[in-house]
Amino acid sequence: MEYNVHWKCKIILKYKAKIDPKGMTSVIYSIMVMSSVTYALKAQGVLSREGIGTRLEKLTKTQTSKGCGYGLRIEKSKLSEAVSILKNEKIRIIEITEY
Repeated sequence: MEYNVHWKCKIILKYKAKIDPKGMTSVIYSIMVMSSVTYALKAQGVLSREGIGTRLEKLTKTQTSKGCGYGLRIEKSKLSEAVSILKNEKIRIIEITEY
């Protein structure tokens, strides 16, 4: 039971938004929207090999202007590098949204 409590605390802290000096919550993640779960998984594998961590997300209609779909959540600081890598691998990103 202790393990479950520790795990929940770790997840909460990991995804807590950072506070900027003005006291406003800043967005620290972006979501790269893909055309299918297949492309999202392929992109995740490519980025993982390059040392860039992502998380697969099932998106709702409110999270993207393109309707439901799948995307990869990524830290904003790593977004431009990831886009460049995926472009070189010819993996198309439909849209990039903030999280």
